[in-house]
Amino acid sequence: MAIFLSALTMVRLKQKRIRHKTSNLNLIVVGLFAGVVSFASAYKHLAFFSGDDAGVFLYEAIPAIDDIDCNAPILLVKWEPDSKKPTAWRCPTGVAFNINSPTPFLPWGSYEEGESSKLNEVMTILMKNAVKIEKRRHLDVIITS
Repeated sequence: MAIFLSALTMVRLKQKRIRHKTSNLNLIVVGLFAGVVSFASAYKHLAFFSGDDAGVFLYEAIPAIDDIDCNAPILLVKWEPDSKKPTAWRCPTGVAFNINSPTPFLPWGSYEEGESSKLNEVMTILMKNAVKIEKRRHLDVIITS
């Protein structure tokens, strides 16, 4: 939108022959807009992944949860184990960076987000039956409880 408005302004000013004085201003406006969007994306990403209870969930591997409509193979989840609150989730709908890491980056506007109480129930069951893996001296040790 900012690029469109900048281009429209440049065309209008070109008609009035004062383009050279304001072209730098247009670049500043576009740069500021891009900076604000980038800052907001980074802030929302860091806020979502703050703490140890956020991660990537393979959405295709779980039973259908009817209160989540996600067509992506993964789901970013922020689960609070001792809370009865619904679990926060994000579903990628567009560009996703660093998708194979534990904290993939979804720029603002390229995901749907929401909360799900059924996802909270599924996460509780999965985590209750999960096997904890600890790394010790380059060996994987499986601890069953």
